[in-house]
Amino acid sequence: MRTLKIAAISSLIAASSAMAGGPVAANNDTQFGVGFLYGMGFGSASPALSVDAIFSNLEAGVNTSIANAKTGDADSVTAYGVGGYFGMRQSLGQAFYGSLGVSGDIAFTSVSGAPNPYLVGAYAGLNFKPGNNFQIFARLMPYAYSSDDVKGGTRGHQFFSTGSVGINYFFS
Repeated sequence: MRTLKIAAISSLIAASSAMAGGPVAANNDTQFGVGFLYGMGFGSASPALSVDAIFSNLEAGVNTSIANAKTGDADSVTAYGVGGYFGMRQSLGQAFYGSLGVSGDIAFTSVSGAPNPYLVGAYAGLNFKPGNNFQIFARLMPYAYSSDDVKGGTRGHQFFSTGSVGINYFFS
């Protein structure tokens, strides 16, 4: 467990060091857009819709999702998720960007009196933006803290178990 923690911290430090001396992002315009992503968290994978913004060297966004999960006793739980992220973004070369930041999600469940699980952690991302309007991205959370998953399972520290992939359309 300690080795895994050291590996997660080392990967974040290495990624931030590599990006610190990188070139400034070529696109200095602020852009707002919408997106579709497929995320893994709270013990299940689910699609989500997002509203995103990119600035010269920053990125931010919020997303929402609805997912159904089966609990141990076969009851169905509907989870309404809301999440967000904020991070720095650097050009890694033509059309590629790296990002580091913080991300969080909370799920509101359909079960009366059940706790609303949340997930908070750091993310590292890779974005491919070949033109002015479209972006394909992947984000991985090397470390996250989870209060519970929707199915009532694990609680606590998670390593490399949460992330998302998606596509954005940015308005010109």
